[in-house]
This record gives sequence, C-alpha cells and structure tokens, in this order.
Amino acid sequence: MAATRITLLDLVAEVELAPAPATTPTPQQQELKSRAREFIAQEKFNRRFTLPATDAHDELTVTYAVGGVDSDTAPTVLFIGGMFGGRFLASMADYLGQSLGMRFVVTDS
Repeated sequence: MAATRITLLDLVAEVELAPAPATTPTPQQQELKSRAREFIAQEKFNRRFTLPATDAHDELTVTYAVGGVDSDTAPTVLFIGGMFGGRFLASMADYLGQSLGMRFVVTDS
C-alpha cells in the first residue's frame, strides 16, 4: 500500500477547518498533530553532514533541510538565514518547490 504524501498545504487546510482547541484534544486534533509531526520528521527536513577538522578549525557539523524536489539535478536555491531553526523554513517551501520543480536547501545556524 503506497503511503499518502502529506504536504504542508494539506495540513494548513485541515487546521483551518479544525474547531477551536478544547480542554481535551479531539481525535481529529490528535490526528492533525500526528500528521504534522510525521511531516516535519521526514529525513529531507533533518539532514546533517560533518566537515573534518583542519588546522584552521575543529570538526564542523552542518544541519540543513531540503524542500521541494530532492534531486541533485533540480534548479536549486540555497538559503542561509540568520536564526536558529531556519531549516524548518524548508517545510514551508516544500509545496512551492514541488510545484515548480525546484529544490530549496536551507541551512541551520
């Protein structure tokens, strides 16, 4: 059975239809939270690589995310923001990138 692809747009549309939060989350609200966690936990939004140490610096670990088409041949936008958690911006660019056939690589600070 093929997995259904969840997009950020799907989650936003469903949240707008969801009722106001109650003291006890409804099954629908719990499902939305679960799907949101599943979406952001995708490997493409949580990548890292480590550069070896040199005479100039210690070992450096870079965390980043890829939004849109995950292909080395796709037109690519590299976004280097200045705030922590910037790689989560890739989750918002995912739908746009998929639609345009582009890849967004977003680094974390």
